[in-house]
Amino acid sequence: MAQATFPDDVLPPEGTYDSREALLAAIKKWAAPRGYAFITGRSSRSTSGRQIITYACDRWCRPPSVSKDRQRKTTTRGTNCRFSIIAKESLDKATWSLRHRPDGRFHLHNHEPSWHKSAHPVHRQLSDADKSTVSRLTNAGVAPKDIRTYIRQNSNTIATQQDIYNRIADSKRELCEGQSTIHAFANQLDKEGFWNRMRLDSDDRITAVLFAHPESLAYLQAYPDLLFLDYTYKTNKYGMPLLNMIGVDACQRSFCIAFAFLSGETEQDYLWALDRLRSLPPLLPADIRTPPTRIRGLQQGLADWNEFFNHWHSIMKSPDEKAFDQRVQEVERRYLPQYIEEVGYIKANCLDPYKERLVRAWVDQHPHFGNVVTWRVEGIHGLLKSHLKKSTLDLFEAWRAMKHTLLNQLAELQSNQASQQMRIPIELSGSLYSTIRGWVSHEALRKVEEQRKLLLKKHLPICTDAFSRSHGLPCAHTLKALQEQNQPLRLEHFHTHWHLNRHGVHRLLLEPRHRPDRIAAGSSTSRPQSSAQRQPSAFETVQATARPKAQPKCSRCHQIGHTMTSKTCPQRYEELLKPPAPSAQARPLPTTSSSAVSEGARSTSAMGKRCDTANGSRDWTKEEMMAYLDWSKAEDDRVEAQVAAEMERSPFSSRRGMHDIWEAAAADSEAQQAIHSQ
Repeated sequence: MAQATFPDDVLPPEGTYDSREALLAAIKKWAAPRGYAFITGRSSRSTSGRQIITYACDRWCRPPSVSKDRQRKTTTRGTNCRFSIIAKESLDKATWSLRHRPDGRFHLHNHEPSWHKSAHPVHRQLSDADKSTVSRLTNAGVAPKDIRTYIRQNSNTIATQQDIYNRIADSKRELCEGQSTIHAFANQLDKEGFWNRMRLDSDDRITAVLFAHPESLAYLQAYPDLLFLDYTYKTNKYGMPLLNMIGVDACQRSFCIAFAFLSGETEQDYLWALDRLRSLPPLLPADIRTPPTRIRGLQQGLADWNEFFNHWHSIMKSPDEKAFDQRVQEVERRYLPQYIEEVGYIKANCLDPYKERLVRAWVDQHPHFGNVVTWRVEGIHGLLKSHLKKSTLDLFEAWRAMKHTLLNQLAELQSNQASQQMRIPIELSGSLYSTIRGWVSHEALRKVEEQRKLLLKKHLPICTDAFSRSHGLPCAHTLKALQEQNQPLRLEHFHTHWHLNRHGVHRLLLEPRHRPDRIAAGSSTSRPQSSAQRQPSAFETVQATARPKAQPKCSRCHQIGHTMTSKTCPQRYEELLKPPAPSAQARPLPTTSSSAVSEGARSTSAMGKRCDTANGSRDWTKEEMMAYLDWSKAEDDRVEAQVAAEMERSPFSSRRGMHDIWEAAAADSEAQQAIHSQ
């Protein structure tokens, strides 16, 4: 097989360029299609201060020694190629000149040309715009493979996936600003305003980091009533568990309060994070919930887990202490003495010490606003993992990924609350909610609406105040009292947990009371309430009542004292004696009144008032008028027969719109004109 060779014009042409960058771009463009690339070999300065740069083939370096043992199996492009050119700066430092070296050894390559320019890293270099794009996409959490797809679709680069990885690594080093990642992490927390606390050991090694976004703390101050805590794992390369602290706003949306990377899951680690969080006044949550994990180990010991699980949920939903004791006794009768160790473990480690935190009879004594499970924390775990993507990140990289999650979440919370302040639920537009719309979340209003619907039932249970105490909302009994007094709900009826986070102070403004008009109510001639006309004053009503009414006048006989339908009218039945009105049918000329024919024909707009001829305008003759009336009658009969035949064929299956009807009428008119023009 013949060996590939370089073309005769392998050397770039000599010339002058405005800048060093323009010269370098020109020689790179020249070398790419010819199978080689230029790199900066060496540079120096002349005695006059001019800069001289040698641009050599990118394979100019010597290959490493083969005999030397290496830990890594690497490759080399070096062949000690002597091909090179000279670039000189002008004396006035305004231009650059490209010159060939006089020695012919520098005009030849000692290797074959490459078959594609992507073999040379110089030709795969990203432009400044592409580098900026890669950095932005990396900061946004876009995967490297997706970054490469975007770059190749929006630029002319031939960068490989490894080039994208290298650029991502460069951008991360730029963010560190020459520091270690842990120092960059600590400095960036302070720089971006994150509230943070760190715990160090005796060797100044970080053992715990707690941080929170300032907007998250503002949300916590607005909604400090609920706090969910749970660990998640595989978020960083150090194996430190991540403690998530979750809150709930008025719209029942979860929001991240703070995060803590801890060295372990001991009680000391847990209390350290809580103590630091409690140092922010007035952050004292009314209810703190953690996932129950003690009961999970019993699944292996009990034979029928589903049956036991039903018993367990029945115990948890006990409405009072008496029901709780009865359901515990049912479990004992079912599982004793066969599972005495398991039942004893449940009572000793779960029910006896923690029943006040688990069973509804005790839980409902505290405000939990409908949040009695920890599924919210599991959802936040999944959200974080979708942004972290891998478990080998350092703390700086993990924080940057979590920051994007946090900022997106805060934006969604703000948008949702702003939307609820402006929008009104259609099903909650009654007067009962008139003063609190825009100040209380839709979720709270809908829960109150469920209580209002209980009033539609025949029997309302006795009020135990459990709903209002646990949810912070008015119960059905409170709503019943308000409806009886014709009063709307007020902001004080709702716990502050349900208040929307908005500026300003709520002012109670009620609609005016309806003032009935006693005079108008007793009058049968008063205007309807929807009328905007002025109601007559009291004296006007009295004068109108005292003033005698005018006598009616008959419109038939024109006498005063009765109407045309009155029995006293002498001409009441005069119309019965009149002859019937003449029909539109054509009659013989001798028996037809000239005036009647003229009026009937001229009343048709199609005929017109006068006949226009070549000699001028004249009146229609009697024969012409009668002929037109006969034609009009025949045309009406033809159209009616056509419509009747069409309805008989398909009465309603092919009903047409006005457009089709007008088109059919126009086609029929053209057909009739064609017949009469023959």
